[in-house]
Amino acid sequence: MTATSIMRRTDDALCRDKFRPCKILIGTDFWGAGNLGDDFMLAGFALWVQEHAPHWIITILCAHDIEAMRIRFPQFSWVVADETSRRVAHAQADLWLGLGGAIFQTDGGPWLLDRVAADLAFSRSCGIPAYLVGVGLNDDEALETPQAREIHRLTKAIWTRDARCRRAMLEAGFEAAKVYHGADLAHLAFGAQSALTNQLSIAGIAACLIADPSQVDCDALVQALRAVDERPIWLCQEVRSLPGSEMNLYDSMSPLLREHLTLYCPDYPNASLADLETELLRFRVILTSRYHMTLASAWAGARLAVFDRNRKLTGIREELDIAECTSLSSLPSISQSLQAARSVERHRLKECVERALAMLDHLKALVTVEMGTAQ
Repeated sequence: MTATSIMRRTDDALCRDKFRPCKILIGTDFWGAGNLGDDFMLAGFALWVQEHAPHWIITILCAHDIEAMRIRFPQFSWVVADETSRRVAHAQADLWLGLGGAIFQTDGGPWLLDRVAADLAFSRSCGIPAYLVGVGLNDDEALETPQAREIHRLTKAIWTRDARCRRAMLEAGFEAAKVYHGADLAHLAFGAQSALTNQLSIAGIAACLIADPSQVDCDALVQALRAVDERPIWLCQEVRSLPGSEMNLYDSMSPLLREHLTLYCPDYPNASLADLETELLRFRVILTSRYHMTLASAWAGARLAVFDRNRKLTGIREELDIAECTSLSSLPSISQSLQAARSVERHRLKECVERALAMLDHLKALVTVEMGTAQ
């Protein structure tokens, strides 16, 4: 018997003491990378934990700006995600949790699938049960990979963040009894601030776009935006200048085009969640290819059009009945989508909140049974 298995047996025995809170390790480590959507997913989860699972002890691995995350979420313990720290955090946990994000993706390479599969394999070797909560799908091909099959095998349950994702998983052979239709956790954060955000959606048009540069005609895009508002906002959900990101597209434009845009890139290392919400949720028309900008704009009551750069955008656009922009390289297409842009019906958003709450309540019930504790 290994030292790790002895440690797990000892921890298991202690965890069955009903007075001992469960120790949760959030093992997905993409936090602090500069994508505001990640912060709002975690904010939604934090709100639920505060009310429904205050005795959970939560540790989170962070591979990026850990100080920014400590400032915004001081209620959680943050651990640098190097290999040694990962292993120690696993050994100290009762349960591994993959929280949000498009876990199933190959369009940006297999790195995330590789990372999650490796962590789940180590969790299994330590006797730690694992769950994926509110996760998404970038491309259907990801579900056919050996890593995705292994992730499915090693998790106790998976909750997807939209119906299309779950349907694709079932068509790929994932077990129906193991895969549930949930919702993105950011709905809980945006829903809690809906009264405020409705007041903030006061004026202007913003574009928040990530796309292959070959798909974008910047001249046509700026012309279409200016037809709605003379001074459109170029808004960054992702603050890094990654290929095809907001900053990357902005930098690729001619100086003349940039003169017609007002750039907003949040001060990610220092901004509070309230600051980020205030800046993101104040526009009356939004053109976006960002998943969480779609959610934020929907909750803000903005008129919204979405460019489906991958399947996760298709899933949320269909679920919320949002107008589609079929091309970013055609002036007529962009203009027509902005004319067709519409607000999301509130009942659809409320249904997402209800699914997110049901998803987390279901997780809590399974954890309670798994750990044998009064959670």
